[in-house]
Amino acid sequence: MANPSLLFAIFFAALLVQGGLSATFTFKNNCAKTVWPGVQDNPNVPAFPQTGFTLAASASNSLTAPAKWAGRILSIVVKMINIEFEDISE
Repeated sequence: MANPSLLFAIFFAALLVQGGLSATFTFKNNCAKTVWPGVQDNPNVPAFPQTGFTLAASASNSLTAPAKWAGRILSIVVKMINIEFEDISE
């Protein structure tokens, strides 16, 4: 069996490697229409690489957030509706 101290040292060293604390988010659009994912960074943290982008139906996009990033991810879907008004001024 490996030495526990050696395993701990390797684990700790891996955390120090650039990108060791970053996270990759994969956005997948399972809708039949285009969506617009948006990202809002919290104040005083490293910024996400993009604040928003277009994601067509069945498309996906992966982005890597910087270490210590914090914020919100949301998606906007635009639904077009037709409204008919009836003239009731008589």
